[in-house]
Amino acid sequence: MQRIEDVNLLKRYQQLTLTVVRLINAPRKDNAKVRKALIPPKILQTFLECGQLVASRNLLMGVQIEMSVRLAGGKFLITKERSWFPRLDEQDLLVASLTKEAFGDHERLPARASWHRAIYQATQSGAVLSSNAPLAAAFASLEAGQDKEPAKRRHLLPAALVCIPPDAKLIASTARERPVFLIQDYGLLAVGDALHEAIAHAEMAVYWCQQTMFAQVIQYFGESSDA
Repeated sequence: MQRIEDVNLLKRYQQLTLTVVRLINAPRKDNAKVRKALIPPKILQTFLECGQLVASRNLLMGVQIEMSVRLAGGKFLITKERSWFPRLDEQDLLVASLTKEAFGDHERLPARASWHRAIYQATQSGAVLSSNAPLAAAFASLEAGQDKEPAKRRHLLPAALVCIPPDAKLIASTARERPVFLIQDYGLLAVGDALHEAIAHAEMAVYWCQQTMFAQVIQYFGESSDA
């Protein structure tokens, strides 16, 4: 009997979460009031400031980037598809549920939202940043190409980073062990307790890629001169 009551309670909670998320994302006049009631002003302000920080620190290339934070009540706040980070504002944000099926009917979640959701479900991370930062994207593409031609493989990846396929479950399990890593044919993904921490991890990954690239260029010209 207790188990049946627990299941019913869980279903009611999931239905309530779905209703709340739909209210937030619905294109209604009172949408701003609902959004403000569920997103603390300080979190919203910090989120928008971090979006501009990401843009100013050269951690993106175009609009293939998503940033999110965990919210109370089994939800997370995430940027919309193709958001322009240098001018990020409240209208570029969506609230989604941590349950796969429960999100706003009126606006589609961004392409890599499933990665963010999987991480929040599997870890205690408070923030996630998925970015196609230029150097990270270049190394991620090189790694993907080497997997296709293992016989020609030459180690290029920075020693501190791993590069994995774009699979949500694998991404979530990797995020349990590493704060930042590369994703094949995309770029990098960083996690943290807060957005500023995830951004710091992303910056470090880009720095590692930069230093590795310089070392390989120096090595290449050194080998050429020796020949």
